[in-house]
Amino acid sequence: MSRYSSWDSATGTPRRLTFNCRSSSVRSPEVKTEEAWPEERRVILPEHRVNPVAQLRAMLRHFRNPRLVATFVAGFGLLLALVGTFTYITFYLADAPFHLSTEDLSYLFAIYLVGVVVTPAGGLLMTRIGLRAGIAMAIGACLAGVLVTLSHSLWIVILLGLGLVCTGVFLAQAAANSFLRVAAP
Repeated sequence: MSRYSSWDSATGTPRRLTFNCRSSSVRSPEVKTEEAWPEERRVILPEHRVNPVAQLRAMLRHFRNPRLVATFVAGFGLLLALVGTFTYITFYLADAPFHLSTEDLSYLFAIYLVGVVVTPAGGLLMTRIGLRAGIAMAIGACLAGVLVTLSHSLWIVILLGLGLVCTGVFLAQAAANSFLRVAAP
């Protein structure tokens, strides 16, 4: 986008939209917050002090649950694999035989849009095959995708290889998040 206009104009529209949305959500001073909602929809929260030490202890207790730790490790490992794959693939595609420019390499990240389609479909699949089998299948898709990126055909590397990596990561993250509700006490 910066090729066709300045950085200020390229980022100006999102900045203006953000400012306008924020400005329109600010209430006028004469409307009090408690009067903004109808009485039947008001939620009155009890006032209590938050104990950060107790909250930290409760959070650390989750690390005693081996099912949760395994889920954390699988999710973290796959996310790290995605970051590593996309970091390395830019160097691979910038070199021979591809010689892609920086601008061309920036378009690689559009493959993340696969997640928009894959995640809901993967959710339906996970309900049929189970969460553990779903995570195993997602890890297999990631491994297959990484192996496919070794090809010397640009479209196979991008569409099939990176598409499988993204598919696997998005499915694994969805399965890991769903498994947390089962594994957490």
